[in-house]
Amino acid sequence: MFKRASLFILGIAAAVILTLIFAWQELPAQELYSDSPVITAQRITQDLSGKWNSYSSLRQAWLQETQFGNNPQKNGLTGGDSIVLPSDQSFRVVAKKFKVSGIWSFKTAQLVLDGVYGKAKVFLNGIEEINYLGEIEGLGGTYTIDIQPTRLDYGQENILYIQLSSDSIHQKKLFGWLLPAQNKIIGQIQLQAVPESTVDVAKTSVSYDQEKKQAIVSIWLKHHLTLDYAPWALSAEIREQDRVVAECLMPLNSDGNFEQQVDLIFDLPDVKFWSPAAPFLYNLRIVLTNERGDHDSIQLPIGFSNIISTPDNWVINGKPFKVNGEILTWQQETLIRNQQQIENYLQNLKSKGINVLYFLNFFPNEAWLYAADKHGIGVWLELPVAFMPAGTDLYCQELEDLLRIAGRHPCVLAWTVAKGLEPSREAANYLNQIEAQLNGLPAYNLSYFSAGAKGSGSGELIIYRDSLQGEWGNLALSDAFLGSADSEKTVDQKMLIIAICWLMWLMLVSIQNLRSFGWNYKELFNPNPKRRIRRAFTWSLLALISRKITMASYLIYLLYLLPERYFIWLPYNFSFWTELKHQSPFILGLFLTVVLILLRLFSVGMAAQSFSKRPGTLGLCCWLERRYIWFFLFGIACLAVLKFSLPWYVPLLLYVLMSIILFPVRVRDVRRAGGKYLWFARIPFTVLIILSVTIVIHFKDFHYLLKLVLPEIKFTLPEDLTSWFKNLIARLKA
Repeated sequence: MFKRASLFILGIAAAVILTLIFAWQELPAQELYSDSPVITAQRITQDLSGKWNSYSSLRQAWLQETQFGNNPQKNGLTGGDSIVLPSDQSFRVVAKKFKVSGIWSFKTAQLVLDGVYGKAKVFLNGIEEINYLGEIEGLGGTYTIDIQPTRLDYGQENILYIQLSSDSIHQKKLFGWLLPAQNKIIGQIQLQAVPESTVDVAKTSVSYDQEKKQAIVSIWLKHHLTLDYAPWALSAEIREQDRVVAECLMPLNSDGNFEQQVDLIFDLPDVKFWSPAAPFLYNLRIVLTNERGDHDSIQLPIGFSNIISTPDNWVINGKPFKVNGEILTWQQETLIRNQQQIENYLQNLKSKGINVLYFLNFFPNEAWLYAADKHGIGVWLELPVAFMPAGTDLYCQELEDLLRIAGRHPCVLAWTVAKGLEPSREAANYLNQIEAQLNGLPAYNLSYFSAGAKGSGSGELIIYRDSLQGEWGNLALSDAFLGSADSEKTVDQKMLIIAICWLMWLMLVSIQNLRSFGWNYKELFNPNPKRRIRRAFTWSLLALISRKITMASYLIYLLYLLPERYFIWLPYNFSFWTELKHQSPFILGLFLTVVLILLRLFSVGMAAQSFSKRPGTLGLCCWLERRYIWFFLFGIACLAVLKFSLPWYVPLLLYVLMSIILFPVRVRDVRRAGGKYLWFARIPFTVLIILSVTIVIHFKDFHYLLKLVLPEIKFTLPEDLTSWFKNLIARLKA
């Protein structure tokens, strides 16, 4: 009897697990579009955006692309998935085939990767060390990797491999070793044939010296293969529409480095400053030539801002500026770019009186900054330094790339330079280093709790659930996001009916188990039990399964109940949480039920070795289930949560309370049967040991988490317990 039931449970478990595997629905990748007003007329560009092949490892990618790529019958399990880049989808390894013509052999090639999140390793035509092109620590900026002409096969297929892993900033975060990172590319991927010496657009920044009435354009020159083509001539002009208002010419010699910084100074006495009310922009054209006649030219819009602000008061062009801003999450940003609605979105903000846009937990594609420059929307940016314990080196050179990108956009009005930092000497040094590079822009350090605001040099802001507030103004999540979050709390009427029906079933199971409560431990060894014993076993088995179904269903309900806005302020990738909620709740509930039942069988099976005569695992489970006759109370508590909006943790507290009350009875039953209750603690003890070792290894993270959360924990009781119970009874009667 027990063996057949055990085989039936194992068969159902295998079927449920296979169903979940084959029915799992991945969130569809959303292709991201972006436009750039930057003109690079002298560069031959091949766009590598579009369809790529995604793999779990470099070895798998190489085998599939080189060995099995032309033979679909041999793909088997090694075949990769198709992915669209740029998109919001994370990946480990991607590969793409491309061709270049012979004209590329007369120029230097470079790979341009925009919007890279993660550490990217790039290989060409193989995955060995000889095929290695370079490595990027991507934080959302634009990066280039040189490709020597001898590396490319002209007129034939080349294969480009990109491997992404967690960047160093993410690994330094609290539990960064555990939580997944955002390994993705959200910007354009281009292959460019460029002159020997080029202007690095990504590192170009502009500023204005009001005392000298001069505009300063800081330019980075990149010499790709040799320094023998000196001297160079660098010329630039600033145009107001079609009229040249300032120009500069500078001869250059090599300083011995392949990357060379040059500051061009323009006399511009009658400058027109950018402001949200009057977003005035100039056009900057830069031309670099060498003695061989090669030249590189770029053209891009620029603007100059006049901001003299403090963290408490913003002043733009000598006038106080009150922030009325909106917070944009990466989910919203993805949808807007997928629909190519950046400019329409900004125009809509402008019409509603919104003057500042805050990009939360990500550095935006530069298309946003160019559009904000054009339409007069201020931008508040973040640096990805968040949740880092004391003793961590916070500063890295990659942060400067983000500051340079923002440095040529007058729409950038403020920075969040840190979030949730533990006060320390390293944190103070980091804040001083960053603030020195912000050119007077207000800098803020966000705290997740009021107890965490220590005043470490930057403007301290406390994160509220839906907004940021201060004397400077207000930032709030968009109404569309709040509406979608609130809709997750609504309880469907069908769910309520199902809960009532299930409660009636739980009560029936409890009644039947109460009627057959008296069956003894020795009946587990009876090869021919009476009908009464078989009926008692059947109802005990149904009670076990029903209890696990109820617990699994309630956990799934909590999964769908918890809105995403509780996570939006945390600097981690919670796309798996969203993907989990995208699955069928019925299949998830069955899977979790199977897991809970298997864990119970495993725990009881280990403890069964200590019982006299070593009973069967399932039979012992059913015999022990007698002490859960009260479980229908858990069902009543769950129904009360759905119907009367009681706190979500009430059923869990009830379960813990009843378990504690009946704990001595369960221990007595086990001892009378000749068993040792301590054997039931093997799994909890194993988990505790693993957790203890993890805490020791990552003590810094757990210590910081304790210091962060402990001051916010407050135990309070209602002032008038009588009135509290009266209100509860009134709600139940209603």
